Amino acid sequence: MINVTFVTSDMGSEYSWGIKNYTLHLAKNFGNNVKIVIEEKKYKGIQNYIIYPKSVKSHLNQQDILHLISQTFGYFTRFKFQNPTVITCHDMMAFSRPDMFDSKKRAILSRLLIRGMDKCDKIISVSEFTKNEVMRYMKVDEDKISAIHSGISETFRPQKKKSDLDYIVYFGSEEKRKNISALIDAFSLLKMSFPELKLVKNYDNPKIREKIRSMGLEKDVIITGNLSEKMMAEYYSNAKAFVFPSLFEGFGFTPLEAMACGCPVASSNAAAMPEILGDAPLYFNPSNPEEIAQSVSSIMNDKTLSIRLSRKSTNRAKKFTWKTTAKKTRKVYEEVLE
Repeated sequence: MINVTFVTSDMGSEYSWGIKNYTLHLAKNFGNNVKIVIEEKKYKGIQNYIIYPKSVKSHLNQQDILHLISQTFGYFTRFKFQNPTVITCHDMMAFSRPDMFDSKKRAILSRLLIRGMDKCDKIISVSEFTKNEVMRYMKVDEDKISAIHSGISETFRPQKKKSDLDYIVYFGSEEKRKNISALIDAFSLLKMSFPELKLVKNYDNPKIREKIRSMGLEKDVIITGNLSEKMMAEYYSNAKAFVFPSLFEGFGFTPLEAMACGCPVASSNAAAMPEILGDAPLYFNPSNPEEIAQSVSSIMNDKTLSIRLSRKSTNRAKKFTWKTTAKKTRKVYEEVLE
């Protein structure tokens, strides 16, 4: 039995994205030979952005492995835990693309919190792209980093058609880096050729909502709110395409989820996306709404292309399972215990 304490983000958030998704699914797939204790970091404004190591030390056994679930726990190494320490790095955006943060203050804070990650016994990166960025910005030797792709839930698989509505879908957060403004611009262009087309998204960002209203698209954009994985799978399965305009990703869960449901994907060609999605999507320059619209239009106008992308999508998505992620992560635990 390997005892592991996860230090992770607030698990009480409404949406199961990013760090929460990683934490829940990784812990669930270890089986009985790894015992997980989860210590949460609560978000109550920027002044409480960090968890204090004393709260972890109070229950931590000396034989436990400390697994810091995000790069923003790099600062833990300053408090000299005696335990073997593993950290997962999801991205190095604070160093390579600080302009992608919603505020300069948060970018600076994130960079400060990451400092110390290089002192951990092992670093897990969620992609080769992120591994290369860690090596570049943290000056870490390659043999200290294990690139282990995250997985996707088994809930995401093709569902029976339940709607005749023609729609494209984007599910995910709407941070600056997600580039949703360009998606709305592209959708407006698509409406010229496909007047009945709808856009389905699950997050309600006030700034994006105002942009939608100002462009007269409020009746054409469906905002679902938070959805269960099963409901997301239904939307993915019936969509004409999943559109992913992100400017920066260390991994990218939602396009893979859509692909697992057989949904054709039009994706940004930025950051880790080509590594993760392979040759399954149509790629576009995310800074060009016309190119985004053209990619989606190609999928909608060419049934043969749509079917081919759908088949490629399901085959590619099969490579990303949480059981594989957990198996490779356990191997990292064994290495730090040697």
